[in-house]
Amino acid sequence: GTMLSWFNIIVHDLENYNIDISKHLYGKLLDIGCGKKQELFKKKVKTYIGLDNQKTLTVNEGRSSSDADVMGDAMKLPFRKGEFDCVIALSLLEHVPEPQLVVNEAYRVLKKGGTFALTVPFMNRLHMAPYDYFRFTEFGLSYILKKAGFKIIKLQSSGGMWKMIGSRLSGYIYSDILGLGYGSDDLSVKRRPYLFPFFAPIIVLTVVMARFLDRVHKTDKDAVIYYALCKK
Repeated sequence: GTMLSWFNIIVHDLENYNIDISKHLYGKLLDIGCGKKQELFKKKVKTYIGLDNQKTLTVNEGRSSSDADVMGDAMKLPFRKGEFDCVIALSLLEHVPEPQLVVNEAYRVLKKGGTFALTVPFMNRLHMAPYDYFRFTEFGLSYILKKAGFKIIKLQSSGGMWKMIGSRLSGYIYSDILGLGYGSDDLSVKRRPYLFPFFAPIIVLTVVMARFLDRVHKTDKDAVIYYALCKK
C-alpha cells in the first residue's frame, strides 16, 4: 500500500492481510462481495469471479460501484458444489443478515482442500447502512467457521486497544468532522475538505501515538479486524 494508507489504520491492516491472502491463492477464485476486485489477486489466479449484491450497491450513490461478474446472494450462491479452488469474503460478513449461511455456502462451492480467506471487523463505525448487521469476536468467528466444516489454519487480530482507539478517533475526525472517506449515506455532515489542513496534523499525531502505544502495550481484549485463513 501507499505511505498514506499507513495513516488509515483499517485500510492499512486490510492491505497487509490481502498481501498474505495473495500467497495462498491459485486456480479458480470466487470473491464474495468483490466491489472493485483486488488487483493483487488477479496475477495469482487463472480465473477471478466476483460476486456482488444488487441491493447493497444502491447505498452511497452506488459509489461502491462494482466490477462483479455475477450479481447474486451470498447466502445462496449461484454456483455448483466444488466449483472453486479458493473463496474470499473480505469485509463482507458484517453486511449479511445470516453470516453462517454465507460461510456454509463458501464451504459448499469450494473443492476439497480448497482455501477460504476472510476479514471481519471487531470494531468499526456503522457503514453501508442499513446493510450493517454484525461485529465479530475471534470466538464467534471460529465457531461459525468450524460449524461450516472448515479447518482454521490461522486466525489473527490486527492490533489491540490502542490501535482500535486510534482508528476510531482518526476516523471520527476524517468522517464526522471533515465529512470525508465515505459516501453521503454514511455521513452525518457535509464534506468540508477545506478544514483538512487544520485537522491533518491531529490525525497524524493520533495515529502515530496509537501505533506506538499499541507496540508498548498490546492487549488482546480489543481488536480492529480479524483475519481467518481456512481449508476445506
